[in-house]
Amino acid sequence: MAYVEHSGRAPDIASIPADIFPVNIPPPALDWIFPKPDEPLLDIPQLVSCLSLLNASPLPDSALEPSVLKWLQDTQANAEEKERLQTLAINVLTAFIRDELKDKGTVAEVLSIAPVLAKGEFRILLQHFADSIEKSRLLKIPALSGLAQLIHSASPGYLDADDLDKILGDISKRLKATHEQSPNHIFQLTLAVSHVLDAMADIKVTTGIKRVEVYEPLLEFLHEWQ
Repeated sequence: MAYVEHSGRAPDIASIPADIFPVNIPPPALDWIFPKPDEPLLDIPQLVSCLSLLNASPLPDSALEPSVLKWLQDTQANAEEKERLQTLAINVLTAFIRDELKDKGTVAEVLSIAPVLAKGEFRILLQHFADSIEKSRLLKIPALSGLAQLIHSASPGYLDADDLDKILGDISKRLKATHEQSPNHIFQLTLAVSHVLDAMADIKVTTGIKRVEVYEPLLEFLHEWQ
């Protein structure tokens, strides 16, 4: 064996090189490219990187690469550039909502900007996904998956108890109506239910749930599928 000596005694691996935990660790080298004011962005990940940095809690200067620190300081002092970046994120959201042929790729794209959206825009996206589940005649798996992921990754204070109560009811209706359909549909619906219930627990929803109408029938249905 690689870690056992020929004598059968394990080698002494307790001694750790003195330089394995250096005292002054330099900031990690990042390949981020930040745009100049009014410069077109390369892609959505670049936009998310910019807005994430702008929205983050204050970081020690030593935690950032000098070029990143300079970009951050310059952009924080440039109200027009900050507004431009925020508007670009809203444009991505607007384009997604208007797109009638959504697929997994477009859903993943809009979910990538969700963490940097303001609460108002986040709730617009949440409502759009919820409406897709409630009003569509056929179950749209990309929308359902997007809704589940959006709820799972929501920032504190972005989810409302009434919203979650209604979404849980809508998904439950879909779940019971899907009894004879694809197992994948049932799995995706059940996953969405779990995320909604987790979110309800996180924000301590104790009132407003229609226990007799929604929760108990849902629990009974899930037990049947165990």
